[in-house]
Amino acid sequence: MWPSIAAISTTPLFGRLEHGGVFFVTRLKDNAAFEVVEECEIPQNRNIRADQLIRLHRRPAKPTILTCWRRIVAWDAENEREIVLLTNLLEFGSTTIAAIYKERWKIETVLQKRSSKNLT
Repeated sequence: MWPSIAAISTTPLFGRLEHGGVFFVTRLKDNAAFEVVEECEIPQNRNIRADQLIRLHRRPAKPTILTCWRRIVAWDAENEREIVLLTNLLEFGSTTIAAIYKERWKIETVLQKRSSKNLT
């Protein structure tokens, strides 16, 4: 897992990560262009609002990326907002993927706090 990946819109990077054997869970930018290939079953009584297999689109002059990734929309009750995730973890459940992202975010927050302390 590559925990420091941010909300990136460059699809060639995702392809390079996947071909390199790297698994990722990251936020999908609001302006990301994609097509839904399949709607997946949403677990009941969970914070998951959508689970989809998607294909990302590149700039208009380039063709659609053929690789399918998962787009998961999770409800963040603490901050009262939706979080849209992108991952290449196709075998994991959507609640597990949301939990992975949440834990990754906790680690990143701790590292940012440590880094800011070192700068002062």
